[in-house]
Amino acid sequence: MDNAREDVLGRLLVDSGALTRAALDGAREEQRRSGRPLGAVLLRKGLVDEVQVARAVATQMGLAYVAPPFDPDPAALKKVQPALARGKGVLPLSLKGRRLTVAVGDPLEADVIDHLRFQSGCHVEAVVAPPSAIARAVRDVYGGELPELLERLGSTGSPEGRGNLQVLEQEASAAPIVRIVDHLIATAIDRRASDIHIETHGAGSRVRLRVDGRLATATELPPGTHRAAISRVKIMAGLDISVRRRPQDGGFTVRQGNAELTVRVSTIPTQGGEKAVLRLLDPGDAPADLASLGLSSHDLVRLRQILKRRQGVLLAAGPTGSGKTTTLSGAVAELSGGKINIVTLEDPIEYTFAGVAQMEIDTRAGVDFPSGLRAILRQDPDVILVGEIRDRETAEIAMSAAVTGHLVLSTIHT
Repeated sequence: MDNAREDVLGRLLVDSGALTRAALDGAREEQRRSGRPLGAVLLRKGLVDEVQVARAVATQMGLAYVAPPFDPDPAALKKVQPALARGKGVLPLSLKGRRLTVAVGDPLEADVIDHLRFQSGCHVEAVVAPPSAIARAVRDVYGGELPELLERLGSTGSPEGRGNLQVLEQEASAAPIVRIVDHLIATAIDRRASDIHIETHGAGSRVRLRVDGRLATATELPPGTHRAAISRVKIMAGLDISVRRRPQDGGFTVRQGNAELTVRVSTIPTQGGEKAVLRLLDPGDAPADLASLGLSSHDLVRLRQILKRRQGVLLAAGPTGSGKTTTLSGAVAELSGGKINIVTLEDPIEYTFAGVAQMEIDTRAGVDFPSGLRAILRQDPDVILVGEIRDRETAEIAMSAAVTGHLVLSTIHT
């Protein structure tokens, strides 16, 4: 969506009373920094809901708005293949002669109308509806894709064993396993999961997602498919699929709308087979400031007072996925303004900030937390962010820095 259209969207939401001018200004600032569409920023910050955005987009584009529940015409459904409906988030509603009416969440998505026109052979007329409602309806009318893929794969999966390189490559490149891994990643993104775990479980294999700090099983993989799923992930991450007896680390990127997410992959050998953990990172999803974290007014004032100090240590403590890094990133965003020198040491870098020197751990190059922190202290820093205090040596260096004129921000697991 170009700047002119986004200005219209923001104005429509303000004029309708769905959004205040101050909230819109804050969202625009985050949009400029992150590169994400204005509507996506507003939804992420909880300033508006999907219905309000969909109505505003419909008004902006001069299209009709359709509210769920939907009653799609079976003849219209036959004109659009399930894969296109799922992939583009569109729902065929009616077919009158050669005129096909479809519900879309984002009528500006590149080529979506052209794809529909080409596949259906019809004149396509778009109406706007909330994306999540469209997704639910598509699953209801077309059926879920994952159970079908798992059933197909379960009937063709090969026994788990050592396997040579050619066999591993063939398994990882099979169409069903490619689509299953893609589907699992898309599901994790939709559920705002921070991690995907693919692991052996008894005689089979399971996939778990970490959402809001808690792990829950998303699906079970058929017997004989675990190795293929792991190999597929390793290929995507640029890892050696023939190496199965030692840990490996890699990564890749996936696109979600106009944003690119980074996926960090870690594999380890376990008794039942390799385990892979995929960490999902959205560099453009960084908090714009402390106010965007949803803190109480009392905690917000207190935290800002702490950040005004010239030295000391601020520790964010909590379990995995609880928001420690996000909290400190909000602090860095608030402090960054060009008047102080902020340097970070992270493993990995999750969010990027303009005007902030960010350093990443690279053990192969000899850069760990202690050595990296010592190097940073020679860079005349005012504020130092240490991604995590993992050992006694790092803790001692951080505390020493905190009493010699530096403000140190870090996290610890609890």
